Amino acid sequence: MSIFSHFMTTSILLSSLMANSVAFAEPISDRFMDFVSGDWTNENQHFLAPDKFSFAESHHCRLTVTGDQGPRNAVLFQIGSEIQPRRRVFIPTLLSNGTLELASRRIKNESSLTPYYCSLPAASRTIDDALLDPAKCFVYYTYNKEKDNFEGSTAPEGCPSSFQGATSLHVRETVSANKLEIEEKWLDASGKFVAGSANGPYIYVKKPKFPLSSMARYSCWASLKKPDNTFTLNRAELSDNGGVMKAEVTDAQNQLQSFEVKLSRVSFSDTTPVLKLSVHQAGSEKSMFYVWAEPGAYRIGANVTWIQAGCTRIN
Repeated sequence: MSIFSHFMTTSILLSSLMANSVAFAEPISDRFMDFVSGDWTNENQHFLAPDKFSFAESHHCRLTVTGDQGPRNAVLFQIGSEIQPRRRVFIPTLLSNGTLELASRRIKNESSLTPYYCSLPAASRTIDDALLDPAKCFVYYTYNKEKDNFEGSTAPEGCPSSFQGATSLHVRETVSANKLEIEEKWLDASGKFVAGSANGPYIYVKKPKFPLSSMARYSCWASLKKPDNTFTLNRAELSDNGGVMKAEVTDAQNQLQSFEVKLSRVSFSDTTPVLKLSVHQAGSEKSMFYVWAEPGAYRIGANVTWIQAGCTRIN
């Protein structure tokens, strides 16, 4: 189950009650879109309980919907891989009673958007209203001033759904600037749970966006296989301009084997700069193997069975 999967079939009605209203420097619809835009992952939750929460990432950005009603601001939700993501378009509408309706719209022709759509300049991110299906269901939100988040749920009867034999979909969720919590349950006609969040809400954290820098820092780890098939674990913070972490293991002959995990920026043929993660015999400049990614990458890692290593950017 992936975050925002309930948005595949639903639209959102964002209700800002007067008791919780607050004066924003930006319209409340923009605030909500700012909250949900960006890159998200539930990797921490998945790491702690992989049997209960599958791993998923999502990538969302603003776009403009054009058509007879004129240009309208919207958000594109992309869930899954960047090559073949599942997508929906959310269009907010401020109603006369002060509520904000955020309609979830299915894209009729997925090929109308490029795979890396959110990487395009903002002015190039447009879609015609005729390419979108109408919305079918609603989730109702209120703004919590103290927590600075939006808390929402479907109506008590839920939304109509035939997914895996269900008759209704029930959603509870919290949307804030850096965290999204989604709990969704599909129920049959008798109210029995048939699919969805069986172990509580899926919790997604927004990935940070880092400025361009001459030096980036990473939280790194390395794990060596021991003779009894268990693994060592070393951790260190490394910079990408020559950081080194030592990893050691005692082999079956009771000999200490020392290795170094290095992180560096290099250039092949003086034309293509990359971020390089390499493993060396201790004291040797020649790598035993290496992997590479683009400079400033959020994550880089390798697994060659006897040693595993990875780094996640922290600034």
